[in-house]
Amino acid sequence: MNRTNIFAFLTIYGLAAGLGYFFDGGRQYEAEDAGATSYILQGRTTDIVADAVRAVDGEVTHEFTAISAVAAYLNAAQHEELRVSPAIVSITEDADTVATRTREFDKRIM
Repeated sequence: MNRTNIFAFLTIYGLAAGLGYFFDGGRQYEAEDAGATSYILQGRTTDIVADAVRAVDGEVTHEFTAISAVAAYLNAAQHEELRVSPAIVSITEDADTVATRTREFDKRIM
């Protein structure tokens, strides 16, 4: 993945997460209260990934069809089960992201 793709992914993800928080009212999820961790999971399609998460009783919180991914709360056992699932291409722990522009970035794209 090159820098442009990474920047585009982070921008789209940040926007989607921000919109999700805005429209979701920042509500707490049951799994979050139970000590589960939030992850971003990608696969061939968003539906396949969401079905795989629900099959292990994970809690899907957001769907990102543009990148065939979902955000979900998983406990350690669910994470391990999905880590070896053929339906899942990648699992990344969710993190707060901030997109910023720097002078060096502006110089490179101009």
